[in-house]
Amino acid sequence: MKNQIKRILMLKYLCSLILLLFFIGCSDDNDDEANTSSDYDGTWNITFMGDYANADCSGEVDSEGWTMAVAFGFSQSLEIDGDTYTMTVSMMGESETISGDFSETDGNPCLDGECISINWITPGSVWSMDVERDAYCDDFDGNETDDIDQESCEANGPGYDWWEAYCTQATYTKQ
Repeated sequence: MKNQIKRILMLKYLCSLILLLFFIGCSDDNDDEANTSSDYDGTWNITFMGDYANADCSGEVDSEGWTMAVAFGFSQSLEIDGDTYTMTVSMMGESETISGDFSETDGNPCLDGECISINWITPGSVWSMDVERDAYCDDFDGNETDDIDQESCEANGPGYDWWEAYCTQATYTKQ
C-alpha cells in the first residue's frame, strides 16, 4: 500500500519525467524535414495513463493509478501553436508550466528538438506513446541515487526506496 500511495503521489513527477522522456528518441536532426504547423496544432490533454504488466511494454495495462490520480485532480495539457508549445501539469491545486520550441520530424512531435515515436489512434485527434523506465533507487527527498540494485538501495537505510522497471502508456486527445 505504501508503494502504491507513493507511486500515485509521484505521478506528478512522472509526468514531468514523461516530458523529459518525451524528448528522447529522435536521432534525426535534419531541419529540412521539420515542419512548424501540423495536425498537432491545438490543445492536447492527457486522457489516459496506465502501467503495462511488464517493463518491456507488454501485457495488460493497469489503469488503477490513473483513476486515483484523476481523483486527486491530476491533469496535463500540451498546447501547440505553430513552432511553440506550452505544457501544464496540475495536481492537488498546484500547477507547473513549461514552454519551448515545437517541430515535427517524420510525422512525430518534437519538443525543443527532441522527438518521440507516437501511434495515432485516430489521426489528427488521438495519439499514444509508451514510456519505459529502468529500475532505480531514490532517497527520502525523491532524488535518484547511484544504486544499481535493490539490495544496495535498501542498504542505505530508511527512506530509500527501490522502484522496479516499468512501462507506462499515455494517451493524448485533442480538444
